[in-house]
Amino acid sequence: MADSLTQGLDNRYDRVMAVQRYLKSFEYTRDLPATASEATLEHFLFERRAGHCEYFSTAMVVMLRTLGIQARNVNGFLGGQWSQFGEYLVVTQNEAHSWVEVWFPGYGWVTFDPTPAGAGSGEVVTSWFWPGRIFFDGLQHRWSKWVLDYGTEEQEGIFAGLFSRDPQSVVSGSGASTAGRLVRLLGGVLLVLVFLGGIAWAQRGRGRPRPSAATRIYLQLRAACTRAGLEVLRGTTPLALVERVREARGVAARPAERVVDLYLRARYGGLPLGDSEMREMREALGAARKLL
Repeated sequence: MADSLTQGLDNRYDRVMAVQRYLKSFEYTRDLPATASEATLEHFLFERRAGHCEYFSTAMVVMLRTLGIQARNVNGFLGGQWSQFGEYLVVTQNEAHSWVEVWFPGYGWVTFDPTPAGAGSGEVVTSWFWPGRIFFDGLQHRWSKWVLDYGTEEQEGIFAGLFSRDPQSVVSGSGASTAGRLVRLLGGVLLVLVFLGGIAWAQRGRGRPRPSAATRIYLQLRAACTRAGLEVLRGTTPLALVERVREARGVAARPAERVVDLYLRARYGGLPLGDSEMREMREALGAARKLL
């Protein structure tokens, strides 16, 4: 398909644009494929021709690489909304997006976005509570700025000015302005406390769902790697974890890889693990712990 789309084009930019234009003719949807066999590159390109941004960006990267064009997939955020309550840009998970960067000699990495425009985005679905969300986010921002990040020197300055007996400070009005700042600060603290109390009351009784057995075993593997001195960050992916084990503790790589393989199958493949597979996963965890 990549060859046919770029046939007769003699430069890198035209080839990239040809692939991007073709993908933009597809349909944008957040509905996931019904089965694992449908969540493949071939099914996306030749049959479904619909998906969300990650489908489009990864498909474009693979197609360009088959043409010998260096390309990479980028995950980040696109957009945001300006908050008038705190004068900063609010960026949420609704703005999560994937796009493509292509290498052009002499220019570097150039951005391309093959995802077509689509309706029914998260911003539209959640618009009914969005103004309130911005307001409460502004309260949290003020809490961080004026309470959590408020240093000892600033606090001493406020109280020194508030209780100063210097007549000149009273005449100049600095004491009054300092008192006003303190009142506003305490008012902001009170508002945030009321807000946090409301959240706690609304969410009481809502326990976090217990992770599956496969997930718990995988988390135990991560903990074992950390105890063994391996650097396991919060953003370390399962496959990256296996590579880290292979580099630092080669003998433990095989059982660790089996744990991760079964975890990924249960977590993302939609295939529940049977008793024998769960037993195999526990045995692999035990072997990995000993070798680590």
